[in-house]
Amino acid sequence: SVMYRLFNICLFALIGTSLFSQEKNDIIKNLGNRYEKVVCDTASGYFIVTSGEREGLLNPSGQEIIPPAEYNKVRCFFISDGYIIVVKDGKTGLTDLTGKVILAPGRYKNFDNRFFKDGYISVNEDRSYGLCNNYGVEIIPLGKYTSVSLYYVNDGVIIIHKDGKAGICDLSGKELIPPVMTNIYLNKKDGFINVKKKKKKGIYDLSCKELIAP
Repeated sequence: SVMYRLFNICLFALIGTSLFSQEKNDIIKNLGNRYEKVVCDTASGYFIVTSGEREGLLNPSGQEIIPPAEYNKVRCFFISDGYIIVVKDGKTGLTDLTGKVILAPGRYKNFDNRFFKDGYISVNEDRSYGLCNNYGVEIIPLGKYTSVSLYYVNDGVIIIHKDGKAGICDLSGKELIPPVMTNIYLNKKDGFINVKKKKKKGIYDLSCKELIAP
């Protein structure tokens, strides 16, 4: 019956949760007095550890990724995206899941966590946007554009804005369409890029070659 199946599902879920909790408790117990405090982030399974005023991070197996020596805070909000947030002296940075620094704390004032997309990170400071890849290599420097959108990054292009006008860069940061358009739309179904410049419409192909000038 439906009720019987629901009962079994709930029972297995409870058993799984119990085993998970026991496993985490065993890891914490085995760490002994190595750290002053150990807290399991239940969403990711990682452990935040504390020593004095510093925090570090252990992976779900209890192996140390980031020792509690350099950072004031370590956060697991974006583990699923492949990033660990670290804070040092009030400045925020990013590491990968091995603890290797991608963006050193203070390198950029902010990074937009809505745009951790397919290996790219949107960074910003004082309404100026730039772009880095997931190795920390700067692709678009700050100050060049007022907006950088990764919406079409899977299609190999980045939408840029400057002074309210739109353009397109490739994934190396090279401008393919300068930011002079009122609007840009990738019509992938038909294989074109539709643009509008003031009230005039134009068309580019998906390689950004102009077919009809606006």
